[in-house]
Amino acid sequence: MSPHPDPYDLLKSLIHLSTSHLSLEAKLNGMLQTISDVFGSDRSLFLRPDKIGENGFLSCLASEKKPLWVDEGSSFNKEKVLSEEEDLLCPSFVCIPLYDDETSLQGILYMGFSKSRRFSAQETDLILLIAKEMEWAVRNAHLHQKAEQTISDLNALHEMGKAVASTLELEELFKLIIATGLKTLKAKAGVLRVEDRRTGELEVKSSLGEYHLNPLDEKIARRVFHSRTPLSLHHSGEENPSLSILCAPFLSKGKSFGTLSFYGKEADPAKFDERDFQLLLTMANQMSCAIENALAHYETSEMAREHERRARQLSTLWELNKALLTTVNFERIVLMTLTAITIGDGLGFNRAMLFM
Repeated sequence: MSPHPDPYDLLKSLIHLSTSHLSLEAKLNGMLQTISDVFGSDRSLFLRPDKIGENGFLSCLASEKKPLWVDEGSSFNKEKVLSEEEDLLCPSFVCIPLYDDETSLQGILYMGFSKSRRFSAQETDLILLIAKEMEWAVRNAHLHQKAEQTISDLNALHEMGKAVASTLELEELFKLIIATGLKTLKAKAGVLRVEDRRTGELEVKSSLGEYHLNPLDEKIARRVFHSRTPLSLHHSGEENPSLSILCAPFLSKGKSFGTLSFYGKEADPAKFDERDFQLLLTMANQMSCAIENALAHYETSEMAREHERRARQLSTLWELNKALLTTVNFERIVLMTLTAITIGDGLGFNRAMLFM
């Protein structure tokens, strides 16, 4: 350890690392190496929250939000030390919890010394300043990551919007929604259901992946459809070690007309998070309008085709009526009638017989 570490040079070096374009892992490693070189610590670590065991002295330290200084002449209660924490108990060591805010633990800065030593007031203040700089480095990295995720989500929604706006064909639209949703949420399977307005039942219109292997699939879809409330579920069990589900309703004028579901995150662990849930809600809201427009277009097209068919039938009957007025010959009347029924589209029959 330097007998009198220069606070200015040390903080300048740490700030340079903190504001560099390196990854967070590289920044932390560089800062920890600098700390070890300046203070002569045998180990300098950044202990992440997922590496801190429950009910150990580190978790107690994190909950208390206070730094721990174990130096020459001080005592340390080993009662709550977990077996995996024992190698941290050096003759002298420092543990400082780092927080993103008042409640979100970023990790713990640890410095261990193989020989007992005493920390001067200047060293104590300097180490606390270093911890603050590490807090800022981690916080800024997390903010940058969230900003990138937000931009990625917005781009995905923009691309989905462009894709669904490019067609009014229902089958193509449904396929686009499922394919884009799987890519955006990194899901293993997805299924889109729409209500049959005649029967009121939910019908699968498009799917990808083995969604049908999920025993809760239809039950969840019906629940979300009738309650008009989205659902995020993660279940662990013997039969389904990891079952993660997202399901949201398609809503129009306060009524539900379908559901959109995704299963199994393509990640480790395979679990959807709050960001995925909010993204699905945005997708469902955005797609509801597109699907409703496509359904209206489909129904209008079907009505137009039906009106055209009826118009042709009425025209056929009108022409038959005029033709029948031109003769009183029974055989000719029968022939004209049967011909009118079957010729072309006729009245929708391809065969006609008269029994007398």
